[in-house]
Amino acid sequence: MPAAPGAQQPSGGGQQLDENAACKRLRDAEESARKRLNCEPLNRAECPYYVRPAGTGCWRYDEVSLSHCEEVLAEYDFCSDFVQRPCLITAEAIDPASCPQLPGTSAGGGSGMANAGAGG
Repeated sequence: MPAAPGAQQPSGGGQQLDENAACKRLRDAEESARKRLNCEPLNRAECPYYVRPAGTGCWRYDEVSLSHCEEVLAEYDFCSDFVQRPCLITAEAIDPASCPQLPGTSAGGGSGMANAGAGG
């Protein structure tokens, strides 16, 4: 799914990261930018749902794409950039049979909470 106008979704090509590692790095970069700009707290789903496309499935994330988004977030000048210029990390679906068990469930990653992908 292509990024919305104003949004960026960098190409992949790097090492694949699990969704918890990717989610933590993206949220840390967002939090750093938010604090630097004195923005209001961000309203986000918990990891790993925050980075899952449409909040469902089981995914791995491209490190090159994530690194690019970390750089984009570090260059934000305004709090509105979080909405007007989001950066979406590139995700690749993995076999549902290999999904880790979700916290508080007995199911793998096939059931997710609603969040439309990872925004910057």
